[in-house]
Amino acid sequence: WQEKINLHRRRRPKDWKLIETTDLLNTLSKEDGPLLIDSIGGFVMESIGSGQKEWSIKMHLLISLLMKRKSITFIVGEQVGWSLVSEYKIGNTYIERIGDLQKRITKISNDNWLTINGRAIKIDEISLEIPT
Repeated sequence: WQEKINLHRRRRPKDWKLIETTDLLNTLSKEDGPLLIDSIGGFVMESIGSGQKEWSIKMHLLISLLMKRKSITFIVGEQVGWSLVSEYKIGNTYIERIGDLQKRITKISNDNWLTINGRAIKIDEISLEIPT
């Protein structure tokens, strides 16, 4: 796994600024340039043990900060809806929270892409929103 991370680091352009953080909300409130968030699952895991009310507050704050951004922001999100259903509460909490968060991010995004098997698909052009 570490070699994969090292490969990603070597491929990054030298002029890119790297911020490795577990405090995405603080980073978003301070940084005004282009951002790549890789990945949103870390934000979900950072507060996986919190109650639903606390999680909801953090999620809405994240969406608010993203909507205020003027610079381009790329967000990588894990596609957990295609995986197995967890037999553990923590796994199901993660799946529910990241799914809800990604739906909200999709609604405020200019473009939404799905990458699979080395291919990129612009899903906005070929999909319909499912009402919830």
